[in-house]
Amino acid sequence: MRKAATITVTGWAGSTPREVSGGGVPFTSFRIPVTERRFDQRTQAWGDGPTEWYTVKAFRDLALNVAESIRKGDPVVVTGRLRTEVWQSDKGPQPGFVIDADAVGHDLAWGASSFRRRVHRSDASEDPQENAGQAGPPARDDGMQDAAGPAADPWATPAADPDEAGVPCTP
Repeated sequence: MRKAATITVTGWAGSTPREVSGGGVPFTSFRIPVTERRFDQRTQAWGDGPTEWYTVKAFRDLALNVAESIRKGDPVVVTGRLRTEVWQSDKGPQPGFVIDADAVGHDLAWGASSFRRRVHRSDASEDPQENAGQAGPPARDDGMQDAAGPAADPWATPAADPDEAGVPCTP
């Protein structure tokens, strides 16, 4: 088995994510340019280094979430396996960098974001009679569920009050 280098890249989504569902496996890709800022000792000024373009490829659930969440121009953080890929252009074969994404998210150094947990259609029956006795809100039509407290998240539990539990509270 060939080991791939793991890389984390921050930058701005340089293209709108393109969703493809060929072969039965959801697939989404977008491009991200990364430009290094350098201080030039000779001119005593900051300047841009060369720009490297990466193609980010996401598969399965990550592909669906990227297609719904990321827009061109969004600040993003991408972690995944780096590899090269050769593609055909008018000028002949062209090599390029590809990141097979393990994780993609907004870079919160540039703004705020909000999270919604995806509810998989296969996790819940489509028949309302079968779901009648189950706790929690019904699944949203858009496949997403707001993380708005214990009813929306079965793992969320209210914090125990240390005074009621008989546990001393020390500052």
